[in-house]
Amino acid sequence: MSSPEELKFIVDYLNNPPFDMKLTLYSFSTKTPTELLQLVNDIFAELDPKQRKDIRDEPSDQTSIRMLEFLSVLGYKIPEINSFRIQFMKGSTDLIHPLLYWILDRFPSLNKRAYLARFLRPFDIPEEYFADSIVVSMYQKYKEFQAEFKDVHKTVEASRVQALNPSGLEVEIRQIENEKEQLVNKLSKLKDKVETAPEYTSINFK
Repeated sequence: MSSPEELKFIVDYLNNPPFDMKLTLYSFSTKTPTELLQLVNDIFAELDPKQRKDIRDEPSDQTSIRMLEFLSVLGYKIPEINSFRIQFMKGSTDLIHPLLYWILDRFPSLNKRAYLARFLRPFDIPEEYFADSIVVSMYQKYKEFQAEFKDVHKTVEASRVQALNPSGLEVEIRQIENEKEQLVNKLSKLKDKVETAPEYTSINFK
């Protein structure tokens, strides 16, 4: 159960950009279980646009799998998955309120974590698929792009931290960020190509 101070923190945070929800403590505390679960999902969507859903239009079992997997991406430690899933899908305030505080209290770092996870998380391919040269080639390309993305991202981050003369590094940083954006596009297109290929629909993309 969250303390009054934590509840106030949640409401205040959600009333600021990028959320701007215009909540009061009363309106927040009286949300229905479905509304509370949708609120969690809306926060997820700010971390990863692919999470943007109206949970009323999604089967509850798919909602459960999708949202709990995303919590895993964020690094949230789920103590016991079955009981957690039940209480989570019920919109239990004893579970959801502390979860919201955990997310919002570290939102900037989770935003970065979610962004990187979209491109750096591995996916499982059944061993038998590696007999297909197309799968092997695409998987190797994907890993190569991932490695290149890591290097470019580290360079961008290091440039931002170490820049004592921002104007002098402006061109270099812009070039690096352009290269990074190109890699992001390559990763997205390649992953989408594999994910949507009919012959590879049984591949488990994490």
